[in-house]
Amino acid sequence: MAGIIEAKMGKPEEQKAPAPQGAKASEQGADEQMDPAMKDGYDRVMNAFSQAIHSEEQATMITESLQTENPEQIIAGHAINIITVLDEKSGGKIPSGILIPSAVEGAEMIAELGEAAGFYEFDEAMKARVLQHMIALAIERKLIDQAEIEELIASMDPAEVEGMVAQQAAFAQPQQQEAA
Repeated sequence: MAGIIEAKMGKPEEQKAPAPQGAKASEQGADEQMDPAMKDGYDRVMNAFSQAIHSEEQATMITESLQTENPEQIIAGHAINIITVLDEKSGGKIPSGILIPSAVEGAEMIAELGEAAGFYEFDEAMKARVLQHMIALAIERKLIDQAEIEELIASMDPAEVEGMVAQQAAFAQPQQQEAA
């Protein structure tokens, strides 16, 4: 898994093309931001991810696990577990340019199972909390490291980062108040 973070991972032509300024993977479609070689890898990872959660037995198990007071942690855990297994099966060769958007889209696929079952509404606030949990798990499992996140943040427009921080704080507040 540590191989995912290495700067020289894979062939140079497989590295992620820079995303348009201010673009979010979920808004534009992660695969639209990638060069053809990366898109092919992304499509293979997403196909494997989909198969992992949509077999009848797995879908039932995942859906049942989402019937909880804190589905955000469960969604994040399932997404990171599946991506970790896929990365291990690849020998740690899934580039972060594929791994991260795949984990995000995979989490959305998992969340849709619980939403379809009527357990919750997967709104922007819930998505933000899922992403927070996913980042923490990805760092903990060494799928990504703190330096990579700091580099990403440093490359962003400071006003955009401030807006994201404020949005995250607003999304986290109702959950903190409920816990009190």
